[in-house]
Amino acid sequence: MRPRVREVTGHVRITGGAGFIGSHVADELLARGYRVPALGALVPQVHGPARARPPYLDPSVELVVGDVRDPQAFAASLRGIDVVVHAAAAVGVGQSMYEIATYTEPTTSARPSCSRRSCGHPWRGWWYSPA
Repeated sequence: MRPRVREVTGHVRITGGAGFIGSHVADELLARGYRVPALGALVPQVHGPARARPPYLDPSVELVVGDVRDPQAFAASLRGIDVVVHAAAAVGVGQSMYEIATYTEPTTSARPSCSRRSCGHPWRGWWYSPA
């Protein structure tokens, strides 16, 4: 049995929307009839040097290439958004053991860098997915 999910209305932005967790969240939201814009950095180590849209990402997902650690890019990506699902994370198999800040920053930096007040966008919710 699936856990009960609180229903939302409007537009849902997914950070890390081209990643493993974010793409599955996008699939679920699309199945429920939401418009799903996603923000993804498309890091070359994961997505290749061309930083191409991953083939597993549903074509209905409106992908914007950008980094949640860039406050201006992140704030701009929130225009018209009602709810943010924060699933951005850095994937770094071995490197995450010795480049700790590099691999924890995408997960922890977005919310403080762009609170409702500082961005000037009155979104209604923030869902956090610890990656």
